Amino acid sequence: MARQLPSHTHDNFWVSALDKNIAAQFPNQDGKWMMFFPQSEMDARWTEASQLYYSGRLIGVNSMKASTAKQNPMPERLHGPDEGIIIFYCGPCEDEANVMEYGRNILNNMHYPRETFYYKSDKPNLIDWSKQYRHMYSINTIQHYGRLGGIAPVQNLSFGSNYLSAPVVESNFALNLPVYGSDYVASYVNDPLYADYYY
Repeated sequence: MARQLPSHTHDNFWVSALDKNIAAQFPNQDGKWMMFFPQSEMDARWTEASQLYYSGRLIGVNSMKASTAKQNPMPERLHGPDEGIIIFYCGPCEDEANVMEYGRNILNNMHYPRETFYYKSDKPNLIDWSKQYRHMYSINTIQHYGRLGGIAPVQNLSFGSNYLSAPVVESNFALNLPVYGSDYVASYVNDPLYADYYY
């Protein structure tokens, strides 16, 4: 399937990445780590994340998706109109030790300039609606990068021909998201159309 970058996509809420071999190795995807970036950086960041994923360096990540240029209809969203989000699916969400290790590995490979990196469960009973990001776990990136000497050890990545051949999957919704996810969110916002943008 042809590659699509977030800024070039206006007919789907998401562009997604899935490698069947990687997904089979890490089948749990009932939660996700979330990175927020300015819209102006989304194409480069999605390209970077996709290369890392397809190269097998994002240990524990089942699949990914990124928000696009399609207007977000959600009445409540976790990022502003000038921001996009990249989602890294992994789990099981109750396995804190492994989920935290997966998150630290993402940060080891991909620099994230925000102070906090959030993980959110897709299980309704584990979503804390009292928190701004409704998150289950978080990593302080200042402390994390400080332990690494102040920078993320990102290796040189080429955004050229190798990535162009990557089998990116385009999707309006999360890849294989459990049924309760869409049903729950649709009831929460009282409009099933909003379920397509749930994250």
